[in-house]
Amino acid sequence: MPIRLTILWSYCLVLLTGGMTAPVRAKEVMLEPASKWVVNYADKACMLLRKFGTDESPFLLRMHSYGSRNHFEFSLAGKDLNGIRSGANAGIAFGPGETLAIDRLQAGNLEGYGKSFLFSGAFERRKTEFEEEGLTVSPDPDPEFEKAVDRIALISGPRRIVLHTGKMDAPLKAIRQCVDAMMESWGLDPKVQATLSRPTKPESVEKMVRRISAHYPLGMAMTGRQGRVNVRAMIDAHGMPTKCEVTQSYSERAFDELACQIIRETAFEPALNAKGQPTPSFYQQTILYLMH
Repeated sequence: MPIRLTILWSYCLVLLTGGMTAPVRAKEVMLEPASKWVVNYADKACMLLRKFGTDESPFLLRMHSYGSRNHFEFSLAGKDLNGIRSGANAGIAFGPGETLAIDRLQAGNLEGYGKSFLFSGAFERRKTEFEEEGLTVSPDPDPEFEKAVDRIALISGPRRIVLHTGKMDAPLKAIRQCVDAMMESWGLDPKVQATLSRPTKPESVEKMVRRISAHYPLGMAMTGRQGRVNVRAMIDAHGMPTKCEVTQSYSERAFDELACQIIRETAFEPALNAKGQPTPSFYQQTILYLMH
């Protein structure tokens, strides 16, 4: 199972768990595809994207994977997002699945599209992620459910933006082929990683979190800016980090380097393969800087 850790900084450390109330009589905006699905094979990530809407009002959906087969960083951009606030209670629904609460919508602006939102989550029918010692463990892919999904809906208050994606099993299969190729480039066996009986994790999550949260970027704090950085570390069969790199950053470079330095100095419990034996693997972390 893939694993991720989200650190929220707000003058003190806060772990955010989002919630939402199901909207009543939601105002729907339905958007049809304006392009084919595209999979981008990049050095540090795999990206699945598709355009929706019209030439006058385009809308973009992007799904990034930094190594996970079922947990993605979603990016939505388009004028139809106007009126939805950053940090507002929001949810996402995949086809016939339940509305899943989004912990935090991070707003931005994408050239050619306008307002954008960034958030992370698993592609699932219902909320099955669970917390384990401060870590969020995502579910394995559900092929039957993915065949039934033909739309993705973003819900916030009375707003409901529906993307008519078409069946999602083939696009998700395509991005996972990219993920497998990326794992092989790291020297890992994708089949072993897909059948781990235990993912790798820090021996002391609390200690690592305290060290990272104690170093909020000074320049960002003075200007009230918020940020986000994704990092990935390779962990050997003895639980030792052998490499750490920033896979995506919206923060200051100095802090990106510090985050990796702390992870390299962290002791990990090694991943276990399907037979319960220690095996090399990787560790993903998303750090959010939130000023209140």
